[in-house]
Amino acid sequence: MTGQGESPRKTLVLTKSNIFPVITITKLATWNVRTLFQCGKLAQVVREFHTYGLNILGVSEMRWIGSGKLTSEGKTVVFSGHNKQHIHGVGFVLDHEANQALVGWKPISDRIITARFHSRHGKTSIVQVYAPTEEAEESEKDLFYDQLQDTLNGIPKHDLQLLMGDFNAQIDGNRAGWSDILGPFGVASKTNNNGHRLLTICSTNELCIGNTFFNHKRIHKQTWKSPNGKTTSEIDYICICRRWRSALQDVRSCRGADVASDHYLVKGSLKLKLKKIIKHSGTKPYDLIKLKDQKIVKMFHKDLSTRFQAVQVKDDIEEQWKQFREIVTTAADQTLGRRRGTRRESWIRPQTWALIDQRRKIKHQRESAKSSDEYWKIEKQYEQAHKVVKKSCRDDKKFWTETLCADAQKAMNRNDTRALFGIIRHLTKTGKSSSVPIKDKTGKTLLTEEEQNMRWYEHFKEILNQPEPYELPTFEDEDGPTMEVDMGDITTEEISSALKKLKNNKAAGLDQISAEMLKNGGNALIAQLTKLCNLCWKMQTVPSDWKKGVIVKLPKKGNLGICGNWRGITLLSVPGKVFCCVLLHRLKTSLDEKLREEQAGFRYNRSCCDQIFVLRNIVEQCLAFQKPLFVNFIDFRKAFDSVHRNTVWQVLQKYGVPLRFIDTFKNIYEGSSCCVKVQSGNTEFFRINTSVRQGCVLSPLLFITTIDYVMRKAMNYPKFGISWTNHKRLTDLDFADDIALLAESMTDLQEMTNSFAKNAATAGLSINSDKTKLLRVGGETQSNVHLTINGIEPINNITSFTYLGSVFTTDADVEADINARIGKAASAFRRLKTVWSSSKVSKLVKIKLYQSIVMPTVLYASETWKMTVKLKKHINAFHQRCLRRILNITYKDHITNDEVYHISGTKPLCTIMSTRRFCGTCVTHVRRTGSKNRYELDTAREKKKR
Repeated sequence: MTGQGESPRKTLVLTKSNIFPVITITKLATWNVRTLFQCGKLAQVVREFHTYGLNILGVSEMRWIGSGKLTSEGKTVVFSGHNKQHIHGVGFVLDHEANQALVGWKPISDRIITARFHSRHGKTSIVQVYAPTEEAEESEKDLFYDQLQDTLNGIPKHDLQLLMGDFNAQIDGNRAGWSDILGPFGVASKTNNNGHRLLTICSTNELCIGNTFFNHKRIHKQTWKSPNGKTTSEIDYICICRRWRSALQDVRSCRGADVASDHYLVKGSLKLKLKKIIKHSGTKPYDLIKLKDQKIVKMFHKDLSTRFQAVQVKDDIEEQWKQFREIVTTAADQTLGRRRGTRRESWIRPQTWALIDQRRKIKHQRESAKSSDEYWKIEKQYEQAHKVVKKSCRDDKKFWTETLCADAQKAMNRNDTRALFGIIRHLTKTGKSSSVPIKDKTGKTLLTEEEQNMRWYEHFKEILNQPEPYELPTFEDEDGPTMEVDMGDITTEEISSALKKLKNNKAAGLDQISAEMLKNGGNALIAQLTKLCNLCWKMQTVPSDWKKGVIVKLPKKGNLGICGNWRGITLLSVPGKVFCCVLLHRLKTSLDEKLREEQAGFRYNRSCCDQIFVLRNIVEQCLAFQKPLFVNFIDFRKAFDSVHRNTVWQVLQKYGVPLRFIDTFKNIYEGSSCCVKVQSGNTEFFRINTSVRQGCVLSPLLFITTIDYVMRKAMNYPKFGISWTNHKRLTDLDFADDIALLAESMTDLQEMTNSFAKNAATAGLSINSDKTKLLRVGGETQSNVHLTINGIEPINNITSFTYLGSVFTTDADVEADINARIGKAASAFRRLKTVWSSSKVSKLVKIKLYQSIVMPTVLYASETWKMTVKLKKHINAFHQRCLRRILNITYKDHITNDEVYHISGTKPLCTIMSTRRFCGTCVTHVRRTGSKNRYELDTAREKKKR
């Protein structure tokens, strides 16, 4: 009821039409920008994008290399370019709304790219192209239009299809035979060859050429103007599928947009509402920077202490862990808060934008020129203005670089090496995008995010769940005597020691508890964590959260559209790592004593250089005494990911590891699972049945122990190997899974390889025949005999091989290795050219960067090199070139090499190498104590030192 004189109250009912208006315009455009491979050009395009209120911009002739996805000035850019040259290239610029609606995108070639969007009425697929010019070869045109037709065939039939870009096609107003796809407002006097091709492909795919359906002034129809200003034409088009033609409201060129291109921006209005795809973004990490403030640390201590005192500790592992996790994360939320994202400011300064605006005004004057003479006069002004803009952009880039270099200097002054190298990484990054659509097993590119997420799920699930070995190892002998290790309760001192070993600035696991939070948690946190770890040690199991991990993908070399060219890094619970650190510390020393001396991986006071040193000496000695040597460099397929777990537990028992440790390890691994971190969050979890856990501190020891058992069984034959000291035989040199088998004949090496392959298979390890290589040194090479794996898979014979980062050749010449090291060092030096040329960075900082980045690269394994006068000059010459570039010294300054060393405070590289050889590595070998075998191995190294 309503009162007298009152009108009834209306109730507002929210419907879809209220939320999404019936008429919603999506503004899209296409533009040939001539190039984006120019300083500041992308920022100018993004500015015009914002000026014209666009949602989607298709770009032609970007001239970027490769394909990828990046963010610039708040806009998302996806692109597809040539693999090697800065030619052609297409892409899309998307605003936030369009990016939220993006279902997927696909780089077809350097001339074609597609993107698919979620809209109110379904899906919308847009194809952006850059067609060959009219003068191009017919074969090039045929290839382009064949690819375009294949692309259009791959678009789902129910999608709203849009085709746009620079077609280099002229179409006249003659609609005879084309009335269903061609409007009455074509402007060309005659349809050219590209025009006929465009008409044909539009007719075949039921596409309408949108430009021809809207009547505008001729100046608003033309999309290209020749450099002399005399010829104008319409060669850029926006096409739409015929049944959606009415949704296209307008198409016209915009003469005011300016990025120094001879093409005009072609804008279309589409009566369509893009619909946001709901994506679950991950929780932001805690703001750990605040823990550098001692006041914040004290507040964190107090908060944790108060909360821990208020709870009653339970005997159930899951409940006790839940209490611990909630208390730590709640205190972190209250004290630290979440880290805020930082938006990087544009490096282009206001004065440059003013110059760009001035260039636009000159362009407007040029477009309004009444005569040819006036046009040419203004054109010269425009060219000059464009040169000024380009120079100003370069100056801005240099100023921005100098600012970053000044920040690097400040970081060095306050001894903040993390910030320093963060700035250096930012200065030296290549800009290559790693966000590209991935392919399925058949090579088909996956467009939707759901498909890609499922592919990542399947890929890592397959890698981490290898099939069971066909034959399991037999453990005939009795188990070894049980090791004497600490079996008592875990102490707070052990927890504190384990916390100190954790590295800072590392990502946390799914529980979001980082190492910094545990280290700064105070005595109350350590006490509670000790109780929790003791409960785990007593029950010989761990909380379920400690068994879960999240896989983060890191790009490797090669085509990033292939999942195999990505490396997965697993993030585990940091409190769980603390527990494992304690167990590792108790067990490592006793277990290490039982391992073979041939294994140097993950062992105290051992390094890659040990193995390189020994192998290089063996090769040289065999050549000197004219004895044949055959080296088989073994490579496994996913070694750490395929090792058989039950075999690991049996090997540990065989080596005398107490059953309490083994049962605890089993329970840590039993029920372990992982998810994959993707753009929209995390995938579902999957169980892991094989492999040692990635990211776990126990994994290296478990793996090398298993490898040790495999090598013992495989090499347990008197004739295997080569002659060594005191009538001993040396069969192999190992660094984790990098194994080199040594033999004096091909027959012996074949037997060794077969024995090793057989025993490795029982542990779930499979040899990769494609990457396993044979190196023959000295004597009769027996070229007619080939090495195989199990008599089936052949192994390639090579003349040089890179083992543990060092190059080995059949003639033992270290020059190949030195050249490789200098090449890598030169590449590292070149990436830092902005730092070397900066006046904001002191020479002291430059020298320190050089010593910490470039010099270690060239000096890697230099202790093993047999130097000659020629090689010494070669290395010192590289050193001098770098120092003179850093110090800005040229040959005209007539400064000697000794003066350069004095000014820089450095020494010749050869002097540094000699110091490392005789006062570093070799002395370390002499000081070692241990088993008789270790003494023999080190003595051999010492005898062969230079």
